[in-house]
Amino acid sequence: MKELAESDVSIKSLVECFNSAFIKVVDEENDSFWVPGESLKTKITIDEKRKYLRLSIIYQLSGEITPAVSATQCNKVNDEYIVIRFSALEIQGTQCVASTYYMTYEEGLIAFHLIKMVKKFEQFTVEALREHFADYL
Repeated sequence: MKELAESDVSIKSLVECFNSAFIKVVDEENDSFWVPGESLKTKITIDEKRKYLRLSIIYQLSGEITPAVSATQCNKVNDEYIVIRFSALEIQGTQCVASTYYMTYEEGLIAFHLIKMVKKFEQFTVEALREHFADYL
C-alpha cells in the first residue's frame, strides 16, 4: 500500500497515485486536477498551508428551481450526510449545487484511502442529488 509523507504530497504525487490505480486524471493544473467518476467529475485541490485536500463537485440543476428551494434542499443534505457539505450557488444565472469534502494529509496520506474517499465522495454526492434534487436533475 503506497504511503506519501506529508512533505511528498503534491499534484504530481497524487496524480501518480491515481495512475497506479488505473484511474485517469484530467485537466491537471498547478494546484488541482479532476478525476472522472462513474457519474460525475471530482476536482481535487491542495491547500498546502492548511495541509488538506479539497474534493469538490459542482452540479448544474435543471428545471425551475429557485435559490430558496435549492438552499433548503442543500440544508437537508447537510443534516443527513456528515461526510459531505452541499452549498447552493448561481453560476451565470443557473442554479447549481456544490458538494465538498475536506481531507487532511497532515502527517501523511495513504493512497488507497485517498482513492476510496474520492469514490465514496462521488457516491454520496450522487445519492444526495437523487434523493433531494430528483425533480431538478
